[in-house]
Amino acid sequence: MSTQTANRIFEKWKADLAQLDRSRNSVRDNFDRLFGELCDNDVSFEEAEQILPKAAQRHFPNKSAAKNTWERCKNWAKCSFEEWHANWNEDIRAKATSSFYEFYPLTTIVKPKRNFGPFSPAEYAKQRAYADSFETLPSKQEREANDNNQR
Repeated sequence: MSTQTANRIFEKWKADLAQLDRSRNSVRDNFDRLFGELCDNDVSFEEAEQILPKAAQRHFPNKSAAKNTWERCKNWAKCSFEEWHANWNEDIRAKATSSFYEFYPLTTIVKPKRNFGPFSPAEYAKQRAYADSFETLPSKQEREANDNNQR
């Protein structure tokens, strides 16, 4: 899927965000909605990963909304406004990342373990290097082909 499609989905989500509930309990649902739609439209991992920080940034509260919420919460918060606001933004960023990896899980490539018989991989490498240092003898078919070419 093209980057243009991913950007259109993100722009639509940004526009819809104004009508969505942006309270603490709904943050994850908002990101699930975005990344679910990206995933449904076959947007690649790399393209969606580029949208992740922009989406988190877009969901951050503006200064006035944060200040109003701080005024209601400052009695029980045991930190400054700046620390509280940074923690709020970090919580949003963490929920965005969690939602992203739910829809786009990391795939790890597991190489099958090679069996070297009774040797360790290091011993096998030494044996192979030693064996490769010798000249290989031609097979019977190669000898016959060479004999036919020389005639």
